[in-house]
Amino acid sequence: MTDGSREPEAGAVKTWRPASARAPVTARLEDDVLYLEREDGPVIWQTPLDAVREARLVHHSMGGQIMMRLDLTIDAETVRRLEINHPVRGPSQPLSDYTAMVVRVLRRLSEISPELPYFLGESRGASTVLVALGITIAIMGVGAGGILIAEGGAIQGIATGAIICLGGLAVASANLGSARENPARPLARALDEDAGAG
Repeated sequence: MTDGSREPEAGAVKTWRPASARAPVTARLEDDVLYLEREDGPVIWQTPLDAVREARLVHHSMGGQIMMRLDLTIDAETVRRLEINHPVRGPSQPLSDYTAMVVRVLRRLSEISPELPYFLGESRGASTVLVALGITIAIMGVGAGGILIAEGGAIQGIATGAIICLGGLAVASANLGSARENPARPLARALDEDAGAG
């Protein structure tokens, strides 16, 4: 290139749709700066990797959806996020592109800041809220089923109550393990350990 800027290395640009109802985004890692951009070009945010103070990777599967999220904490008020919500039975390419970018970012972060605190799973506070929400939904399902049964719709009441209740229990159980937050590990060591376990 004639302007002195460096071409992004192969694989350092990936595009995916964060959710089925949202427009695609492109993540670009160039000169140790991570950019998240809209499909039509505008930059949503950009972050130098040496400004990251904490990394957290979250993964959930429930209701036929896979949710993955990489949180990069800059300070108490700034968290940069790469995320995807994708149907389990959907095409594999979006998940593949997303995962490739997350792996690239984490590997480069581990080279820049080997001791960077790295968490796997939701924070304890977020998980506790989600567990409570799931239990509340389950209770509401029992109540809704009881009302419909009392009004004479036994089959409809049982079916509706069961669907809502099971949905709530799925949310609660998916987050129950994370309510006991995994301790932080230095990123470089965590990647080595996880690669060895894989």
